[in-house]
Amino acid sequence: MLSLEEQRNSLIESISKKDESLSISRMEGATKACKELLLWIDYLKSLFPESHALELLEGVRASMIESVAYIGLGFGRATIGAIRTQIDLMLGFTYFYDHPREWDMVKIL
Repeated sequence: MLSLEEQRNSLIESISKKDESLSISRMEGATKACKELLLWIDYLKSLFPESHALELLEGVRASMIESVAYIGLGFGRATIGAIRTQIDLMLGFTYFYDHPREWDMVKIL
């Protein structure tokens, strides 16, 4: 069993050996795929500028950046988790923008 430090060093070594051109190409493709979702985020922000749950849309943006980084590193499972987070946050926003009382209860927790 490898120690935590050995595992970390192995991960760093594997990442540094990756083909950079392939990683960059994948990241560029992922960035292009995010453009439509960015348009939706901007649209929702303009449609509901005083919404109680705008933080969720910022979370979607952060998760998009996270997923592009994971794709570049080749972390498939983490990428799927980040994409799922985007979906969950968008669905959350579509509910909470119209339910300020429920959003206030979430913020208390």
